[in-house]
Amino acid sequence: MITCKRNIEKELENIFLKRFKLDFIEMDIEAKNDYLLGSNIKLAPRDLLYVFVDIEEEFKITIPESYIIKGKFNTFNNILQIIKDEIIE
Repeated sequence: MITCKRNIEKELENIFLKRFKLDFIEMDIEAKNDYLLGSNIKLAPRDLLYVFVDIEEEFKITIPESYIIKGKFNTFNNILQIIKDEIIE
């Protein structure tokens, strides 16, 4: 189980940094609200699949497909909230 001391945001930042060389720490604060498939971040749809799998492995959670269907798996901050929601449950 994940402890309260775990820095979820930092670990998610590291996933993006390792996988895509995307450094959300160096980007402006609004970048975490930008669409990952948009013109600023410019990830490909397949990249979201990599992020999805990396998150499930790193955090030992299963992300319900309802988040994907509702279009919630689309920004750094939305994904961060998904992780927090699933860890709490």
